[in-house]
Amino acid sequence: SPTNTPTATPTETETPTASPTNDDYQCTVEKIFPSYNDSFSQGGDFDGRWTLKNTGTESWGGEVDWVYIQGTKFQASADAVDLPTKVTPTEKVEIIVDMFAPRQNGIYEATWGLRRNGKILCQAKIVVTVK
Repeated sequence: SPTNTPTATPTETETPTASPTNDDYQCTVEKIFPSYNDSFSQGGDFDGRWTLKNTGTESWGGEVDWVYIQGTKFQASADAVDLPTKVTPTEKVEIIVDMFAPRQNGIYEATWGLRRNGKILCQAKIVVTVK
């Protein structure tokens, strides 16, 4: 004789909740140079400049660096730059990196970010046109 096989009854699962982010180390990018899609001649020399504001509650010291993340390597030197000074909450800092435009025409971009202990706090992209 046939037997009934019970089927599983779906049960509600708990809705995941977002973990609060740590706001001790936060930043805002206030200014970027070159501006989006600025033009440079092939191989032209320029400075990448970023003004960052510490919007967290902790100071940025030696454990915080401005680092290349991805894209075109415009930089003439290392992929990481030490901050020029300690940056306390609400203070701003300008970071300057010596760069060169690629030697072929086109549109190029690179992403840089503020990193502390392997975690990116904020990032900014520069996009240039080479003519």
